[in-house]
Amino acid sequence: MTSPDKPDPGEPDRPDSPDRFDRAERSERSDRSDRPDRLDGLGRTSPGHNLHTTYGHPGPGEAPGLARELLAEAQNLEEVIEDVGRDVLAIAQRISRATDRRRAALYAPALLAGRDVLDSFLEDLTAIADCVEALSTALGPLTDDDEPDAADARIALSAVRCIVKTAGDQGREHAHIGRLATERVSDFAEFEMLYQQMMRDLGRRDLAAVDARMPRFAEVERNLVTKRASAMFVDVRRRREELGVVGREDRGDDDNDFII
Repeated sequence: MTSPDKPDPGEPDRPDSPDRFDRAERSERSDRSDRPDRLDGLGRTSPGHNLHTTYGHPGPGEAPGLARELLAEAQNLEEVIEDVGRDVLAIAQRISRATDRRRAALYAPALLAGRDVLDSFLEDLTAIADCVEALSTALGPLTDDDEPDAADARIALSAVRCIVKTAGDQGREHAHIGRLATERVSDFAEFEMLYQQMMRDLGRRDLAAVDARMPRFAEVERNLVTKRASAMFVDVRRRREELGVVGREDRGDDDNDFII
């Protein structure tokens, strides 16, 4: 059987470079950095104006423009969240097929980079949702006397809400899958650490230490569901049983060992 220090032969496909996430993040930032309307909570500076305003207090006639800007921001985020989420999912699938710690760990850097970028974009999406609500509150309830500009702003805000919900749900689902994949990498590391510790305990005939680690060892093995982990678990359990039998023989524990 292959030991943890000598994993199964064969090299899996290399994970996608985290550079693609860096490029996505840099592209997203550069798209915004040269514009004066960078979102920052509810505060912003209107393009083409010198006055500072907020989404909660738009100037006369500014609401439609602000709403359209939010819509453009939301559409951009929808695209990048879908793109990065798809990459996180692909890496998570590779980790799910890994058979040992070494292979799973190959994908950990790219996975963590993707999760960080995805979380950042989801935070931006939440900021946009806050701005939508602030601008909607500033517009007030719909009335028969609404100006055409106000009606246009409401339509744009409605579209932003739909994007925020759809992109947010999809992004959070992929983020959850990313977290599960990260946990799997950690499970591999913990399982192989426990294996080494228990083999050491068995070598010392420290059965109490083996028994103390066994419940967690069994739990992690069930989480991994790999042939290699199952074989390692069976090996430890077999050796534990053999040492238990030897211990009983050394103590003369035999029901037929009695004197009349």
